[in-house]
Amino acid sequence: MFDALFTEENEQRYKNLVTFAESYNKKYGKTFSLAQFALAYVLAHKRVDGCVIGASNKAQIAESVAALELSKNFTQEDLNSLYTVKLKPKPDPPLDYITLCDGTLCRNISKLIMGTGGLSKINNQTQLFELLNATIAMGINTFDTAPIYPDAENLLGK
Repeated sequence: MFDALFTEENEQRYKNLVTFAESYNKKYGKTFSLAQFALAYVLAHKRVDGCVIGASNKAQIAESVAALELSKNFTQEDLNSLYTVKLKPKPDPPLDYITLCDGTLCRNISKLIMGTGGLSKINNQTQLFELLNATIAMGINTFDTAPIYPDAENLLGK
């Protein structure tokens, strides 16, 4: 799962955020943190109705409120510049996909679906992660976590 989250694309998005934050703070004489810019980025999207924060003290609540105010200054151009990355194209995995839509969002779902029933039999966490990373690298993006599979969702959440 680590490899699925920490991609070259997401690294570039992080760098975009750092550059944007430095430029914004300098231009407006502000001192917003990267965490505040990241939260503001989420809150600025029109499709986001709310965002759960995990504040453990008053200062973090105040920082989150400031991020909400910051988000009101983001333009669609800002959001696009933070998300858009330009990398060398990678070949598509040799899998077939179907497109499923729920009315507001469409996703390409791999026709091969990874069953998770056997994952609980893998006692070595490194081997489990290697298997899951290989699954994703091969283009499989759908996992069957039926209730009969013990701890499937917990294992995938690691």
